[in-house]
Amino acid sequence: MNPRLVITMILDNSAAFQGEKFENFKKAFNTCLEKFKAANPLNVDLEIIAYDEFSPKVLKAYKDEEFKCKELEPYKMPFLGKAIETAIKDLGALDEYYGEKEVPIYKPWFFVITNAYSFDDVDDAINSMKEYFTTHKVLYMPFILSQRKMPQNVEALAKIKSFMRIKDNAYEEFFTWFFEMAMKRATTDKEYSVKFDRADFEGWAVL
Repeated sequence: MNPRLVITMILDNSAAFQGEKFENFKKAFNTCLEKFKAANPLNVDLEIIAYDEFSPKVLKAYKDEEFKCKELEPYKMPFLGKAIETAIKDLGALDEYYGEKEVPIYKPWFFVITNAYSFDDVDDAINSMKEYFTTHKVLYMPFILSQRKMPQNVEALAKIKSFMRIKDNAYEEFFTWFFEMAMKRATTDKEYSVKFDRADFEGWAVL
């Protein structure tokens, strides 16, 4: 068995991202989950976090059976800071658990997919990320879904790593890429690197 691949994904389901775009995004997301269910990689731990009214909502925890996930519903308030803090806390707990059990893991993947808006202050979340990323090797991949100018509190996140923009309605391409890269990493020996090439993003992302 290859090492475990730990993936955290924060998804935007806020009121600022709704209508046809959200439905297309949700359809692509559900198709991705179905692919994971069919492949059933036993060494992948996936946590998916979205927004609830005033708090993050874990749609799928790392240790949930198979790849069952609560429905991604629209019209929630975007508290991105709280969602990131929840994600960092859960990732740290899982890392500690595997460390105690001496279970080998790949470098964890940490995805943030936002529509460029947040009701809450993200300063604490930024500090949590910086602290964790300083002491742990993590592949951090931030994506943005909107062409609008980011508000100051979200723009502060770009100082950790610049956002890549998923083109309008290129959600199927994004989730196909995500699934294929995850499966490639999960089935490749740890000593062999799995690289992200600029060509992988052509057609669906703006870097």
